[in-house]
Amino acid sequence: MLNPVVYTGTESGVKLLVLGAVHGNEKCGTEAIRRVMAELNSGALRIAAGQVTFVPICNPRAYEKDVRFTERNLNRYVVPMEIPDCYEAELGNVLCPLLADCDVLLDI
Repeated sequence: MLNPVVYTGTESGVKLLVLGAVHGNEKCGTEAIRRVMAELNSGALRIAAGQVTFVPICNPRAYEKDVRFTERNLNRYVVPMEIPDCYEAELGNVLCPLLADCDVLLDI
């Protein structure tokens, strides 16, 4: 469903979570995340301390359709649900543990 990518530094530090395309029609964040990940993968950048987790596309269905959301605005209602009542609620169940585990959130 979602593909979080984690990079960890050699020293301890804060945990940063970077989210892209929470709204499917917002493509710039995804592109920015992919560029930074490419630089990390090539060795041009490195994580010295802490951890950064990237989720380049938080709402894949909406991203594919180039719409803000499919059933519910993911950015307005992210809570864990025992029985998700829509697609964005299913995504919320994946995102909530990531959000709970981070020290800093950047939603681009």
